[in-house]
Amino acid sequence: MTTHTWLILLFFFLIAVVIVWVFILDYQALVIVRERLETNMLAAGWAGFSSLSLEEIATRKDINILDMRNIILDKIVSEQTTRDYVIKNLKLFSDGRASANSYIADKARPVDIDVVIYNYNDVGNPYPYTSIVITVRVPFIMGPGGILKIYGEKTVVANYDTFLIQSQKE
Repeated sequence: MTTHTWLILLFFFLIAVVIVWVFILDYQALVIVRERLETNMLAAGWAGFSSLSLEEIATRKDINILDMRNIILDKIVSEQTTRDYVIKNLKLFSDGRASANSYIADKARPVDIDVVIYNYNDVGNPYPYTSIVITVRVPFIMGPGGILKIYGEKTVVANYDTFLIQSQKE
């Protein structure tokens, strides 16, 4: 092989290394965003717990009975409160796109937000407590020149268990 061929091979090798390095850096940024998302989503979920169903609580006779201590949420108000807090915490516009102040890099595509409220006594509730399940799908741009456009999904559950876990971390 000639020196010219080696130089061409070295050039392509260096380009490949740079492309791989860019993807590694983008992946690390994705991990950081997912951690920030979790914190913001849990805060929004706990805000949703402010929407207690006062009518349901008023019917309780004896709070010494364990079932009478469980929280019942007004699902419509709680879902809207949680969604509003996610939008505020992520600094989104009303259409779901990230504002200039948001840490979400892809400002063009919207963030998808799903909120499901399970009261402890709901049929099909997969959790032992009243829970707010938040799923957020966030657009990411990865790779050199933003050639790869993906959505990353993060789901958190705000309930008694996650509250205890978070409070023990602090």
